[in-house]
Amino acid sequence: MPQAPQLLDFSVDEVAEQLTLMDLELFSKVRPYECLGSVWSQRDRPGAAGASPTVRATVAQFNTVTGCVLGSVLGAPGLTAPQRAQRLEKWIRIAQRCRELRNLSSLRAILSALQSNPIYRLKRSWGAVSREPLSTFRKLSQIFSDENNHLSSREILFQEEATEGSQKEDNTPGSLPSKPPPGPVPYLGTFLTDLVMLDTALPDMLEGDLINFEKRRKEWEILARIQQLQRRCQSYTLSPHPPILAALHAQRQLSEEQSYRLSRVIEPPAASCPSSPQIQRRISLTKRLSAKLSREKSSFPSWSPRNPSSPTSSVSPGSPPSSPRSRDAPAGSPPASPGPQGPSTKLPLSPDLPRPGPLPLGSPGIPLPGCSRARRPASSASASTMTTGTCIEASC
Repeated sequence: MPQAPQLLDFSVDEVAEQLTLMDLELFSKVRPYECLGSVWSQRDRPGAAGASPTVRATVAQFNTVTGCVLGSVLGAPGLTAPQRAQRLEKWIRIAQRCRELRNLSSLRAILSALQSNPIYRLKRSWGAVSREPLSTFRKLSQIFSDENNHLSSREILFQEEATEGSQKEDNTPGSLPSKPPPGPVPYLGTFLTDLVMLDTALPDMLEGDLINFEKRRKEWEILARIQQLQRRCQSYTLSPHPPILAALHAQRQLSEEQSYRLSRVIEPPAASCPSSPQIQRRISLTKRLSAKLSREKSSFPSWSPRNPSSPTSSVSPGSPPSSPRSRDAPAGSPPASPGPQGPSTKLPLSPDLPRPGPLPLGSPGIPLPGCSRARRPASSASASTMTTGTCIEASC
């Protein structure tokens, strides 16, 4: 039997358009009141399994797209680094096309998967990615930077709304009204986070059993923006393509533990390699320091750590030596994310274990596992991965 086509066998435009079609259909069906902090924050309580079904469907789609990226990049351990780099480049181009289609939801999902530790730590694969896709990846990552609470993505939404308002004002009497561009399809996690934070910060009632109308007004403004974006999504003209949808649902979904295990099989941690330059450098420094201390001790028989006149009294014999940091990043290292949350190129000596899943969707903090300090991946298949941030450090 001929093998069914894989998701990446289709063109970039076809995949991006089908992702946009699925996202806008789900976003159009979202009931705004289910996004309220008082409703969405109760979703994990006993007896609330069926609460906010339309929002949960959007979260499930977000996790499906993230899982498709992880499965297509990590699901074939036998690929060479250039072959895996081709898959990374194609997902970057799909993300760019989603940006052109004003689909911020799938754009966020793809970037979260590419910035998750199981993919981000593949230095040889990222080293084989061309310069232009890397530049595109950095620019797209700035949209959802954790700095200033995703200010760039919020500015994009405001610019889209301002564009629609200016086009309505430019219409002269008697002329045909110009049709505004479709979308955007927003990343729903931004609104959910704002509503949860608003519900946490402001009480429902004031002193004297008075209703807090200021809180209700702020909630209404956010819900009104959601409804306005839902109306604009109706102007999309996209047709479903069943083969792509079938390939999307047939794509292998990897759990967080499976993704991390496959990533370590593809590129083992540097700490397990005895030929690692970092390890050799630190061992040699330890040997040199031990030899130096032994020579100085033989030269000064009366030396003791308490003797302030000793030339080495400031060195504790039991303290480990500090290794100088390399100024240049090692060859083949993954691209650095923009902003202060970008990963460092320091290679720790001990491998990391898989980290727990990310913060739940709509939590007050929006912070995306591996050998370095990484906050949270976007690879979890649970319904709580939608607010995963992009702050991550490169691992070994």
